[in-house]
Amino acid sequence: MRRFIRAVSGFPLNGRSGLWTPTIQDTSFSDAESQVYSVQFGAYTKIGNRVFITGKVGISNLGSLTTSNVAYIAGLPFNSNSASNTQGSVSFGAAESLSITGGQVVTGEVLLGVSHIRLGLWDFSEGTTAFLVSELSVNGTLTFSGQYIT
Repeated sequence: MRRFIRAVSGFPLNGRSGLWTPTIQDTSFSDAESQVYSVQFGAYTKIGNRVFITGKVGISNLGSLTTSNVAYIAGLPFNSNSASNTQGSVSFGAAESLSITGGQVVTGEVLLGVSHIRLGLWDFSEGTTAFLVSELSVNGTLTFSGQYIT
């Protein structure tokens, strides 16, 4: 009964919560490319081996990010599990100032053994393709939530 009460009242069971700082990276996986941000916020709750994340990241200057590379949201609070078939998923509730075509939806996946989200585009006629740094564009903002296994 005590566990049920704690779960209903909003207190994590055997868990912890905290903040993290999302960044935008290309395939160099570096934060040292002179990126400038308009907003960086991330929060997480970890219960057992499951991490629930939420965040918002906006970039006002891409710096020297390679625009032809896949874009990543980096800085997740924990590395993901490296076991087969344990990828995490990320949903985007809002996106602003992107250079994408109408009918495309931003997607995200936490791959195996990493601390970043690989961004993609869901195109209803072609399936999922890579989301490139050039498609984020200056003043691009992404609001997201998701989960992954550690």
